[in-house]
Amino acid sequence: SLPGMIGIKLHLEASGVDMTNALHVEKLSAVFDLIAERDAPVLMHVASPIGLPLLGQEFANLAAILMAHPTVRVAHPHCAGNTDDDTIDMWLRLRLSGYNPETSYVDTSACLAFYADAPLAQRELIVWRFRKWGIGHVLFGSDYFVLDGDTPAEALDILGKYPFTEEELNTILTNDGSEWLGQ
Repeated sequence: SLPGMIGIKLHLEASGVDMTNALHVEKLSAVFDLIAERDAPVLMHVASPIGLPLLGQEFANLAAILMAHPTVRVAHPHCAGNTDDDTIDMWLRLRLSGYNPETSYVDTSACLAFYADAPLAQRELIVWRFRKWGIGHVLFGSDYFVLDGDTPAEALDILGKYPFTEEELNTILTNDGSEWLGQ
């Protein structure tokens, strides 16, 4: 409800959210209740407090929150994990993951750089994941940090190393996020 604020960023890892702690799960669910009431978009970094992927009960608890809030538009940065640790596969494969093709978005920030020189088969797998997610829900992003990150120009160059079709690249690069933002 702050002036000019249209969404919220949640960083589970940096916030020390422990998805096995019932109190943390309850509080995060309450935050999602407010997000749903306000029809706000959310950008949500998903990892454990030490930076590892959420697994088992951690993932199940987060999935339950997302499934209880199916109208909330969630953008998952870093290929829906923590720099492509294959977490995107969990979102896509598990029927009860909370992934919703209508309200789930993913961005390319920081996750493509490591695999830019990988064998073509690995890069094809990553592109396949984005296609399964829905190219129209893929947002271009760069994580530009002074010490360890890609400038926007470098991120564009890296994106070009992946076997996307020209139409797919155009869709990703012109997706301004207005659908995710609800505008």
